Amino acid sequence: MLNKAKEKWCKSSNSKKVEFQLGYGNDTGLKGSSADIITCSSSFQWMEPNSTVKEISRVLVDKGVLAMYYHSSPTVGDWVVEKAYNDLFQKVYSILDNGIEEEEKVKLWSRKKYVETIKASGNFRFMKEILVHSKVQMNADDLIGFVFSQGALQEVIKRNIKSTDNEINKFIEVVKKRIGNKVFDAIYSYNIILSIK
Repeated sequence: MLNKAKEKWCKSSNSKKVEFQLGYGNDTGLKGSSADIITCSSSFQWMEPNSTVKEISRVLVDKGVLAMYYHSSPTVGDWVVEKAYNDLFQKVYSILDNGIEEEEKVKLWSRKKYVETIKASGNFRFMKEILVHSKVQMNADDLIGFVFSQGALQEVIKRNIKSTDNEINKFIEVVKKRIGNKVFDAIYSYNIILSIK
């Protein structure tokens, strides 16, 4: 992701100076009180809440903004496609939550846990959750590509866990059969948790 960010920035016509720094949510390596805004895009579920919120509080300036956001599955106007999507990710999260072996478990943190941790920290004076939508034109390949970009599915693929193969293949088959060559309007919904230090 860091390499992708650098690549996209280099291709842009923006001449502003940007520094990229490798780090973790709970150990950024940034100076205290050095950031006006911190964002987490569909990533906070992978980071332990207590240590991450503590680091965010340390790095944000007074009245700095934390924006954590995540998307729900895209609404594509076809319940059969959406059910195949839900079935696939129900299987993926079941595997990640339970693991094949104890050491293979992946801890995913809930939005509720993050909201509770932010509130309990006492470091944020205001919090609000908002919902925004965007409409994007897609075709079958775009939707399939979107699904394969999801971190949870990539984790299962990276671990070479084959028990999701049926759901993956079924999803692809359903999308190609139901959508075919059509271009359609997909609605993306994003939940944004805004917190002000």
